[in-house]
Amino acid sequence: MKLAAIYARYSSERQSDKSNEDQIAEAEVFCKQNNFNIVKVYQDKEITGWSDESKRPGLNELLKDLPAHDFEYLILWKLNRLARDSLLQKQLKRRIRDSGVEIISISQQLPKDRRARMLFETFTEFQDEDYSWSLAEDSMRGMMAAVRRGEFAGKDAPFGYKAVYSKKGKRTLVIDERTGPVAREMFERFSKGETAASIARWLNRSGHRSTHNNPFTSDSVYRILKNEFYKGVLVFNNSTLSKRGRMNPYYEVLRVDHSELILVCPELWEAVQKKRTSSRGRRPRRTYFLSKAVVCSHCGRFLTRRASGKKKDRKKQSGASWYCQNCTSNGYSSKTVGEKKLESAVKSFLRSVIEAFLQNAEDFTKKLNLALERKKIEASNTSTLEQSLASLDERIDNILSAIEQGQGIATLTRRLSDLEQQKVKLAQKIKQTKAAAKTIMMFTPDEIRSSLELYEKYLNDPEQQNKLLRSILSKCEMDLQTKTLTICAFGICEKISF
Repeated sequence: MKLAAIYARYSSERQSDKSNEDQIAEAEVFCKQNNFNIVKVYQDKEITGWSDESKRPGLNELLKDLPAHDFEYLILWKLNRLARDSLLQKQLKRRIRDSGVEIISISQQLPKDRRARMLFETFTEFQDEDYSWSLAEDSMRGMMAAVRRGEFAGKDAPFGYKAVYSKKGKRTLVIDERTGPVAREMFERFSKGETAASIARWLNRSGHRSTHNNPFTSDSVYRILKNEFYKGVLVFNNSTLSKRGRMNPYYEVLRVDHSELILVCPELWEAVQKKRTSSRGRRPRRTYFLSKAVVCSHCGRFLTRRASGKKKDRKKQSGASWYCQNCTSNGYSSKTVGEKKLESAVKSFLRSVIEAFLQNAEDFTKKLNLALERKKIEASNTSTLEQSLASLDERIDNILSAIEQGQGIATLTRRLSDLEQQKVKLAQKIKQTKAAAKTIMMFTPDEIRSSLELYEKYLNDPEQQNKLLRSILSKCEMDLQTKTLTICAFGICEKISF
């Protein structure tokens, strides 16, 4: 029998993903029907597909097992179980396939032709990412509306506050009697000259924990000291923050006054901010054309850019090169490859690939549309979600009957509120899933040509070229010892010597 492993991932209640149990059950049926022997099951629960293996234990274990794997196939319910991020999904598929493991998606019939499959996967990667963007936009719109109504839309209440719920499920914040005075004292200590590290040690010795139940650090103290909520102002969707959600399409910053939640007086607040902002911040790093695109064939790490000449002359960008910092640090190799030569070779290869497909757009369009039609049929199937909705309705009816009989009214009322919220979310999922299926459109040869021509245009756009490069390359490895570049895109591969 053929040896196979299964990987399943489920994001959260806010996405219309199948549960891990459902994904694994379908994979087991597929394996039984197709003579596969399952040797191991990997899974991640309630973890977004936008995170890499460092935040996904199941995926991390799978990747660690690849060098000495005892399976030949990896079974997925869908390719987007690996990742929703198109670039991350492409990188993960490359790592898995390069190890000799074939990937099978049981709900997506991939074209058998290698080039057509590569192009199909590239387009579906973008569609999966776009679907996530649409869900994020709907979610953000709802949260902004809640904030305008005076509700709290964040996940966790800030330290010093606690969330309370009304009978209708509306969530608001109140000052916590236990931690509120502690939060105020943090500002007082900092204004008198204590450091953030000293305040963190005091909090930890006193037995306090952050909102995520972690020990306090200097960074977590600073986050509290700069949060305007402590002076009674809720700031939501602050686009100036470095960690603003990348899938957030809204740039409006909401500022809502909550005078009833003031913990810090204006004078103390201003004194703390003046002291906190006395140090200068760092400038953001520049993104180059080849940034995080070329990996070292020896260790698999991304190559690092090295400017040449004196520091004051580095803005000229002349003579820059790329090298492997990891291999250099470990004494394996300190060789480099010139930036201009490497960029020229990569751009030349991509242009030749794009030209090749432009000349054969009609044939590829037929193969792509057949695959997309199958995906549209699969995406429009909401039977599982509708069954879950019917189950929720039945549970709600049971609770209502119990309330009418006077059984544990307070507890049942809270449970009823939770189920009603789940029902609203599930109904939204069904609506969004059906809407998403309608967005899967067939392509014409002219549209394919336009997309490929747009790729070529982006190769000359400094703001777009790096993202484009990392999205369409399936492999880009540099052997610094032999000065040989192995590069692949859309199923076409080439070796270039320098």
